Amino acid sequence: MRSAGLMAAVLALAGPAAAAATATPEDLTTAAARLESAGAALAAARGAEERTAPLVAAIGAYEEALARLRGVVIGAGAREREITLELAERREEIMRLTAALQTMSRVPPPAQMMHPAGPLAAARAGAVLARLTPALQAEAADLAATLREIETARV
Repeated sequence: MRSAGLMAAVLALAGPAAAAATATPEDLTTAAARLESAGAALAAARGAEERTAPLVAAIGAYEEALARLRGVVIGAGAREREITLELAERREEIMRLTAALQTMSRVPPPAQMMHPAGPLAAARAGAVLARLTPALQAEAADLAATLREIETARV
């Protein structure tokens, strides 16, 4: 009988640790509901004998909630590190993108129409800019989304 109780305790402790690695927001909601339910059962229990089982359930629910929360925090930290490394690898590219966008925003439209090689070269340059601008803007939007993801991971 004692070994069955010990086995149940080991399984109860192993469950939250295993669940921490793959915790989802739904898992956190479930763990919080289980914790709330265990707390309500503990509050409703009368006497020491009736409180033992709800107390064990409350402790288990608390450990599960902590393990799942720990898993989410670890996952967010890992994702933040992953994104930071990606940005570090793309640093040169990001610097060129930023420089190109700054240059485009500083040069007034009439000056963009002028080209030292004449009007044909100006037209070609304008066509190239017309094709590049959406791509640069898309890249900037992608970078902004990545930075927002890092900010979200830190919260």
